[in-house]
Amino acid sequence: MSDEPVPEVRQRGRAASERVLIEAAMACFAEFGPNDVSVRAIAERAGVNHGLVHHYFGSKAGLVEAVVRDVQEYFAESLASGGGVSFMTTEDPRPHIAMRAMARIIVDGAMPTQQVEFPVMAAAAEVVQNLGVQDVEQSRLLAAQVLAMLMGWSLFEPFLVAAIGRNLDEATELRTQLSASARSMVTASVNR
Repeated sequence: MSDEPVPEVRQRGRAASERVLIEAAMACFAEFGPNDVSVRAIAERAGVNHGLVHHYFGSKAGLVEAVVRDVQEYFAESLASGGGVSFMTTEDPRPHIAMRAMARIIVDGAMPTQQVEFPVMAAAAEVVQNLGVQDVEQSRLLAAQVLAMLMGWSLFEPFLVAAIGRNLDEATELRTQLSASARSMVTASVNR
């Protein structure tokens, strides 16, 4: 028996190792896009051996798929909990990183093609329906428009903030206004 310490990854366990890899990949994808970051860079950010990406996810594409699933589940849970788009107004950087990562995955053409379920869209459409838009197709379309606006803001926030003559330190205030605008889009549709 060796006196050497067990590597941290083994002490973490599979679920914890997968979680740190997903979080690291999400941050890397948000910052660089999935096409411009290597598996080694993701593993380095996670503090694990790059072989674990292949071991747990099969490939970089498998890791992208896991990030997409994680982001969608995160936002679907947030929407379903009754918070609406309030995740945009938090100081917590995770929702902004997740939104930007998802936008970069889509823009880079790395979105898994076999995806058939979109839990965030279903949850967003349900929120829209709960606000009074009864037509199912209209609620989906409105939910898609709101999500596009939020994703666009997340992706282009530094540019947009500068373009309106504001500072990034005002981001939370601006996101609060964006969240209110999203709600107004829905209520305006109900009042037609």
